[in-house]
Amino acid sequence: MNSISSASAVLPARAPRDGSRAGSRALPRTPRRKASASPAHPSADEVNALLKEYAETRDPRLRDRLVFMHERMVRYLASRFGHAAGTTIEDLVQVGYIGLISAIDRYDPSKGVNFVTYAVPTILGEIKRYFHDQTWGLKAPRRLRELGLSLRRIREELEQRLGRPPTIAEMAHYANVSEERPLQAMDLDRIYQPASLDAQLADDSGAEKATVWEAIGEEDPQMARVEEKEALRRALAATGPLLVLLLLILILWILSPPFRSPTSLMLLALEAAAIGVVAAGQTFVILTGGIDLSVEAMVSFAGVTAAILIAGTNIAGGQIAFGIADWQAVLIAITAGLAIGMFQGLIITGMNMNPLIVTLGFRSMLLGVSLVWTRGAGINIQKGPFLNFVTSTVDLFGLRVPMPFIIVLGIYFLLWIVLKHTKFGRYTYAIGGNETATRLSGINVDRVKVFIYGISGLLAAIGGILVMARLQSGAYQNGTNMTLISVAAVVIGGTALSGGVGG
Repeated sequence: MNSISSASAVLPARAPRDGSRAGSRALPRTPRRKASASPAHPSADEVNALLKEYAETRDPRLRDRLVFMHERMVRYLASRFGHAAGTTIEDLVQVGYIGLISAIDRYDPSKGVNFVTYAVPTILGEIKRYFHDQTWGLKAPRRLRELGLSLRRIREELEQRLGRPPTIAEMAHYANVSEERPLQAMDLDRIYQPASLDAQLADDSGAEKATVWEAIGEEDPQMARVEEKEALRRALAATGPLLVLLLLILILWILSPPFRSPTSLMLLALEAAAIGVVAAGQTFVILTGGIDLSVEAMVSFAGVTAAILIAGTNIAGGQIAFGIADWQAVLIAITAGLAIGMFQGLIITGMNMNPLIVTLGFRSMLLGVSLVWTRGAGINIQKGPFLNFVTSTVDLFGLRVPMPFIIVLGIYFLLWIVLKHTKFGRYTYAIGGNETATRLSGINVDRVKVFIYGISGLLAAIGGILVMARLQSGAYQNGTNMTLISVAAVVIGGTALSGGVGG
């Protein structure tokens, strides 16, 4: 379907403004609606359902609804170009609507591609094409201009094949268009004004200095090196932290013989496991542009909760024994971490509060609860079958690998799949890149944030269980400095504190 004719079916055309450039093409006017009729944030499911129904029925009313739903996205994309010379934001919005209608008409829901991912390049491409060709004295339909440019090639090919100049009908048949189209394209070709290489260039004073041909530069052989250096820079930026880590390990391996001992390596792996799982949850939060200052308190709280459920407590003045298995205590502690994390997310999104303030407040509360429950002392436990398994080692190729390290590697693999190969991961990056644009795209940003803070709380609780199992004690000091260390690990790993980059 022709995109311009589609636009006119949805948006009424307007007359050119007084003082506008001669020959500028008339663009459809933005649909005017009352402020109360502003489109609410449509859910992704609602948009997908309408797209599927429109693909089957081609009902213009459904297309109108889809255009209205994405009105703010079009305005946002048009505003990125500012007030470009010779045009206005309103003009760019009209061109953006043409791209949106074209995207809706050509979108195939069966391909499984997100509509916003498909539509944004189409809209931007339509706007850029609006600026692209300034060699035409009159703004004409792009397909007609392309036909005019291709007629030269068609005329030459047919003349060689037929041995004579081709007729209009023969050129139209070759181009698979009606005979009227080549005539229109040939008329349009008369106003095409390509720049000549012999044209004189002038400086600021108006004096002619050189021709266009003389000003064209030669290919610089050093440009290949520039591209290679840029590729090397990006590779080093991606692998730099890993290279530094390997270098430090190599230096310690050479200079410190005790570092090479199995005991030292095992302790290092155990410590890295707890920090790594907490940092993984912190990564999700930082990718959205937030920060979770409650993770160290969550580490302590989860360990204390599990220890109390396993060993009992004398908080009420007498010994209380819960008598539950260690795996049940661990499950309850981890579930509590998930629930508290999601509750923080609800407060942040529902009350529009700064994540730093909310998580700092929960840090104080969780540390206070842990201190009261333990009365300032650790709660020692006897490990059951589950905790014995968690703290065991596995013999791999003659190396004793701690089970917590293997557990963390498994968690990292699952989180990598979530971030790189699911919609949730794409939404996480999108929120950190531009939260406003993500909302305008129909994504439920608040729901995604709630789940992200829930993931952070869940992984911090798992880290607390690993620390508690290793120390065989739940204490309010178990998570000391874990927040600072986890943030440092995330940043060193390549995730930007501003969000949207890394992971």
